[in-house]
Amino acid sequence: MLKVKDKNFDGSPLDLDLTKRQVEVADRLVQGMTIALIADDLALTESRVNQIIRALKNRFDVDTHAGIVAVYQRAQQEDAIQIVGTGQGEKSDVGTQSLVPDILNSSNAALNRTVAMTAIAFFIAATLLVLTVFATMITEASNGRVVIGGTTHPAASDD
Repeated sequence: MLKVKDKNFDGSPLDLDLTKRQVEVADRLVQGMTIALIADDLALTESRVNQIIRALKNRFDVDTHAGIVAVYQRAQQEDAIQIVGTGQGEKSDVGTQSLVPDILNSSNAALNRTVAMTAIAFFIAATLLVLTVFATMITEASNGRVVIGGTTHPAASDD
């Protein structure tokens, strides 16, 4: 027997308040989509989709995706789903706090690409800086000089 927050799943009335994202994810679970496909379809990370699924499991008091689907389909048949927290600035009820900043969980694909490109550019710049310092040290060493703390000194002679 499935339960929804202490209400038996035996015909007793359902009254579910879900966020827009929870409804979107549940709809896709009903369609049989995988977590990866749901993430791609909604422009979310797989981690974010898993957070939403955990929140649905907690909300429906079930342990499996099939449990989510069963309760959600019953709620749809009874027209018992109400969407709450649909405002842009409102936080969704995911049940856990994410360590990832909200900006990285954005569904805005352009923003996600911008954040990713910025991270890549930073990594490339840091790599080029290290390679430049290393190349300078090799060049100076081949000319008989040693760079210490940014200052070039003549190399010690073996005499």
